[in-house]
Amino acid sequence: MKKNIILAIIILSKSLSATAQTIKPADLKILEGSWIGTLTYLDYKSNQPYTMPANTTFQQSKDNPNIYLRSIGYSTEPHANQKDSMIISKDGTMLDDFKIISIKKLKDGSIEIIGEKMGEDGNDNKPATIRRTFTISSTLFINKKEVKFNGTNTWIVRHTYHFKK
Repeated sequence: MKKNIILAIIILSKSLSATAQTIKPADLKILEGSWIGTLTYLDYKSNQPYTMPANTTFQQSKDNPNIYLRSIGYSTEPHANQKDSMIISKDGTMLDDFKIISIKKLKDGSIEIIGEKMGEDGNDNKPATIRRTFTISSTLFINKKEVKFNGTNTWIVRHTYHFKK
């Protein structure tokens, strides 16, 4: 009986790990270069979306292929410009600190990568599930952040970057 239970656990764990969604540095190579577009974010005070011009650049790190260096610039709010990075975990199951839950090729040929994590959001830092959806093609890059506050079933679009090459 114990052997059967142990065997079932081993089979289940192997099947779960076989379905894990993973990415490789080559999957993000298409992001390299300069992109121009907009950032639309939800202003929690007014509960209204606000759109502003934005641009971004990506470059794979020479020191670590799992790191893509990124800069984001805002022509109307240059004080908010930033430099950071996107990091793929060694095993490819995480992008930054988001667990990859889905990777699929869309009908238009673009790739959609969805990651989730638990965190806090909103002006009062409420606990929430945070989801990032990346849609990537050679000419389009969309980075959407959604939140679902604990105790609710509604996803709120917090912000969307929409870039073109």
